[in-house]
Amino acid sequence: MNIKEKIKTVDNFPKEGVKFLDVTTILEDPVAFKYTVDWLSDIIKIKQIKTVIGIDARGFIWASAAAYATGTPLVLARKAGKIPGATAEMEYKTEYSSARIALKIGQKIEGPVLIVDDIIATGGTLGAVGELLSDVWKIQPQNQVHAALVDLSFLDGRKALTKAGYKTLALTTY
Repeated sequence: MNIKEKIKTVDNFPKEGVKFLDVTTILEDPVAFKYTVDWLSDIIKIKQIKTVIGIDARGFIWASAAAYATGTPLVLARKAGKIPGATAEMEYKTEYSSARIALKIGQKIEGPVLIVDDIIATGGTLGAVGELLSDVWKIQPQNQVHAALVDLSFLDGRKALTKAGYKTLALTTY
């Protein structure tokens, strides 16, 4: 399947000059959605993943579907301030700004892990989650698989993640 045919490009969003890739249009096509979930489910099985982590917000969709399909525990990495109780947080840079991502302290997270996001741009979000997993849960980069539907290769995020030691996969590349 050519998944690029299912992804809509939105010009000048979120700011002038940006071509935003809206992967949520995949959800409108049950065959395409199944294809993406099957891809992630195969990774979970092949890499013997013990925990799936979905990144706020579109990563939640695909991570939860793949975790459900494989019977694998799911953990959510949320924007800072969205999780009650004690959290571990990491600041990161995006292509537009900076942000903070958080994981709830005390969650059982076992490796190897699959971290799911919709798009790899600068690699900041995936990298921040990876660092939290290494620092707090002692899950080293070689036991982390970072996966996204799309790699924006011109932003070099995948290269940065690979250089940091993470196994990095993308279903398609722009």
